[in-house]
Amino acid sequence: MQGWETSPNLFGFCRTFNPAHRFRRRRWLRQRRTAQQFVNAFHQPRTLLDSYSDTQNRNEMSKIKVAFRADGGQWSLSSSIPRDGTVYGAVRVPSTRWPHISNSDTTSTYELCYTVSPLDGPWGVVSRVLVVTSRFLVRNLSKRMTFQIKQSGVSDSKAAVLCIGPGETHPFHWASLHLPELISIRPAAKDETLSTYRWSGGFDPVTIGAVPIRVRLKDGCREEQHVSSIQLEVEIRPKSGGTGINLSLTEEDVEAGRSLFRIENHSPFPIWLSQDGIIAQGGNNDETKEGDLLRPSDLMSFALDVPFRQGKYHNSRAVTMDELFRVRLGLAPLSTRDGIETTKVVPFTIYGAAVRLNPSKLLSLTSSLRNAMQQARVLGFVSNDGPTRVLRFM
Repeated sequence: MQGWETSPNLFGFCRTFNPAHRFRRRRWLRQRRTAQQFVNAFHQPRTLLDSYSDTQNRNEMSKIKVAFRADGGQWSLSSSIPRDGTVYGAVRVPSTRWPHISNSDTTSTYELCYTVSPLDGPWGVVSRVLVVTSRFLVRNLSKRMTFQIKQSGVSDSKAAVLCIGPGETHPFHWASLHLPELISIRPAAKDETLSTYRWSGGFDPVTIGAVPIRVRLKDGCREEQHVSSIQLEVEIRPKSGGTGINLSLTEEDVEAGRSLFRIENHSPFPIWLSQDGIIAQGGNNDETKEGDLLRPSDLMSFALDVPFRQGKYHNSRAVTMDELFRVRLGLAPLSTRDGIETTKVVPFTIYGAAVRLNPSKLLSLTSSLRNAMQQARVLGFVSNDGPTRVLRFM
């Protein structure tokens, strides 16, 4: 909180401002500190207003300005609070005094949101309440899985990784000012020192809605209760004026029908699929380049390996969700010659979209078999199964 004080008598508890003193200066009131989940009273010193006789200066000083500081770091920019009504806002509070040169793994920026509203009861006319909360709250809706979340690009240290157990809720803050403001998620293993999952792609937490995010096992690792995708639901927190955001995490189970997007293969041909744009960027492993294999009479959930992608040029807009949910399909591994010849792209977000795959374009087939399948086509169309969007092949 910001107020006025004078430099003499430095060991006093409360130092009021004396405009006639030769050593007058503006300082932060150090005793204005609110502990976690505590309530403190805050006021502007009355002697400050009485020392000014000019009406214009008195009106200017009567405007309340509030600033925040956390963990002894740098003060945030001050925010002006009007005299009446309800006010919502969001601020960033660096946890270090020099955030631009700090390279540590500790949290360097707190995302906070505040609400100023009249106090309930007869004192609401003259008193107001200031409520400060974290802007991002992460909730684990799973009953058996523990998730880990961090800012994309930071190291896997304990200070930078947030571990959330089943049914728990924790605030999330940015770990570095030098990295993009994206979050990565992965399921936590039973032994936290040996993780069997890779980190997911970076996701923008201010994207409102529900999005499936793909998580993959590391090379040579196995998991008894394998999870292939995580459903991330982002919603605006009630009574926050649009500044507070809740992020809910839960695992997807395609067998039980708990998935946002599902792909079914009712044809006799195996199908390889991938998110459109992954191959152009170059995957980190051979599995991503070749695509995911969907065998005949099988089904799988579709999720995003890259939940957020910036435009090609500087200051260009980010790719929309309709562009992210484009599926690249083929009747062979997508990185091979047969996969390139049979590849088609279908938009998953458009109801009724259809795609036809031609098996006769497979170069690995014999000439007689290729001629016999000239009239054969693998038809895929997008439909709805309740709240799930389904892509069926037959």
